[in-house]
Amino acid sequence: MADESSTNTIGLSPNEMIAELKFRLEDPNQDIFSSADMLKALNDGLSRVCSIVPPNLLTELTEDQIVNMDATGSFINNFIFESASTIPKLSAKPFRNAILRIVQGNNDIVWHEINVNDLEKITNSFLSPSVTDKLGYYHRLGTKIFLDPTPTADITVFFLKEPAVIVASDITHELNSALHYAIVDFAEYICWKSDNRMERANLAYSNGMDIITAYIS
Repeated sequence: MADESSTNTIGLSPNEMIAELKFRLEDPNQDIFSSADMLKALNDGLSRVCSIVPPNLLTELTEDQIVNMDATGSFINNFIFESASTIPKLSAKPFRNAILRIVQGNNDIVWHEINVNDLEKITNSFLSPSVTDKLGYYHRLGTKIFLDPTPTADITVFFLKEPAVIVASDITHELNSALHYAIVDFAEYICWKSDNRMERANLAYSNGMDIITAYIS
């Protein structure tokens, strides 16, 4: 399995991705696919990779933000994505709606996600949320997140941010370098598919999936 604590500063640069893609597409002079075409395909490939890999393994995309839970004058049990400044909120909607964990203080309370349909299952049971046991739950209703128990201090929300767009002038890309060739594979798939070369497209797609399967296993 991938190292969940890794941060990437090494791997293929965007220009190296483009060069690799030119080689695979047998189009060194860009007679069929322009640089813009290939860059778009690479960003589409990036989106595919980030949509397939489980959120907990996209560690390079993890951000944390402190949310002021008494912004209205008293502590409340919910916050929202992007809202008025007087309402507890995250500054942006998480990528893939992925909230990884919510904590108060030094793990004084850790909230775990539960499906809204399962709320009754934790009522009057040993699974009930408890400040003493540092155990809490959160559930979602639209873009609103509800916490039980209600925080007694500010909380820290760990979530996925949008991946940075691949730009040719960049030195590297933030995503783990083990996934860089998968990005190229999916970009190759997209280009071949647009040229109606389905056998080559399907092979490239299969190669990308093999990399991701190895990464998450």
